[in-house]
Amino acid sequence: MSHDPHVLAELKRRQTERGGRLTFAEVMEIALYHPHGGYYTTHVALGPEGDFVTAPEESPTFGALLARQTAQCWALLGRPARFAVVEQGGGRGTLAAAFLTHARDYLPDFAAALRYTLVDRSPRLITEQRARLAPFPHVTWADALPAEVEGVILSNELVDAFPVHVVVMRHGELRERYVVWEEEFGGALVWQDGPLSNPLLGGYFNVLGVTLAEGQLAEVNLAAGEWMHAVARALTRGFVITIDFGNLAKHLFTRPAGTLLAYYRQRASDDVLADLGWRDLIAHVDFSTLVREGKRAGLAPLGLVTQHHFLLDLGLEGFLYALDTLPGTLDEAAAARRALLALIDPDPDGLGDAKVLVQAKGVEGPLDGLTPTARRPNAETVERELLAKEQERQ
Repeated sequence: MSHDPHVLAELKRRQTERGGRLTFAEVMEIALYHPHGGYYTTHVALGPEGDFVTAPEESPTFGALLARQTAQCWALLGRPARFAVVEQGGGRGTLAAAFLTHARDYLPDFAAALRYTLVDRSPRLITEQRARLAPFPHVTWADALPAEVEGVILSNELVDAFPVHVVVMRHGELRERYVVWEEEFGGALVWQDGPLSNPLLGGYFNVLGVTLAEGQLAEVNLAAGEWMHAVARALTRGFVITIDFGNLAKHLFTRPAGTLLAYYRQRASDDVLADLGWRDLIAHVDFSTLVREGKRAGLAPLGLVTQHHFLLDLGLEGFLYALDTLPGTLDEAAAARRALLALIDPDPDGLGDAKVLVQAKGVEGPLDGLTPTARRPNAETVERELLAKEQERQ
């Protein structure tokens, strides 16, 4: 496999215009969002048979629990007759479908007030969303955040796909890593160090109180801060729920090689300059910056927890126990159990290690998903109990 031809042609054209090199942020933008050859616009493959599995694709319980949490947000806002949920980067519509199904079947008053909007850049994914969500009323689509939102702005694995700059510490000086197309040896994209392309990069780590080690690579997501301000402008009153892989800065910027990865057919690779357009590119999110920029824009942070804790606090163990009473074969029940446990897998590469940031404007918590996990069984206890039940059956 090689680069998508539309992506490669655009990279070469831009390099000529820029005088010889591109920031990785430009490369990532083209590779993911080029209208004719970008990964998300043309080649994206989600789900078990695709390039990667997100939490909504793993189990509909993820969407159901988010519906429960959002219904509580609606109640805290005074149960308005119209309540907006805006999801950015809705994938195939899997999260929205599970969310809306649970609201319709178990939360009828909330469902009656609900107005669900999806904001997406991918025509291919929007087509799938429209087909999947056709049975549900009051679902709309938009190219950008609505001007005024009273309700919840929700995203799952959105920010980690924003284009990032790549920097490196060389001889005590922060340098940027650029991408260059070289015609030698048949042509290839290669890295080239140079001065910082944006003055904001120079002060980024100083604000965070982070110093990179000599030779250490890191990603700077300037778009994340801009997005946080856009979200705050759109939200008149309500909550922002951001779910993504990443950490606070003091924990995030400790990896010598950074976090930038490419995904293809369930496999991760650190060769992010290969097969551009055909593979997903992600970098872990700096949640310290989201919190700081959110505060500057008027959003109060209510809590930052792992998905492991968030879903357990919302009652995931109840869904696990209910598997014993649902119709279906033992194999189907076992598959559903594995999917639920995958949602709260706390390992560094597990879905449960994703972080959930909740911010608010004009309203206060507390929210059920942010309560101390000591009030509910933890994942290990749940798994032991389920294994004991299976042994009893045998």
